[in-house]
Amino acid sequence: MYKTIRPYVPDEFQNDTLYAKPSEEEGAASKTQKQARLAHRAATGAAAKKNQEGRGMAADSPDTEPYEKKKPAQKKTAAPSKKAADKPKKRKSPATPDAEEE
Repeated sequence: MYKTIRPYVPDEFQNDTLYAKPSEEEGAASKTQKQARLAHRAATGAAAKKNQEGRGMAADSPDTEPYEKKKPAQKKTAAPSKKAADKPKKRKSPATPDAEEE
């Protein structure tokens, strides 16, 4: 937390352990963890590139094309005909509620 925010801590949080500067041991441990992550990421990236080159899929090879996601084609709907717009639709009239009570 000390590295992600400014070292200035307001007076009301001076005794909060969250804002305390890490000890030398904690700093050294976090530094070795960061270096290990960096080395691991570099190794996995190199292995992936070697795998792609082995399959002939290197990004810089001239015979490969960049992959682009295709959007699904939208279905076209037929425009309503003019005759259908002129004629009103016939609908059954709902039963009156008074008829059901009797």
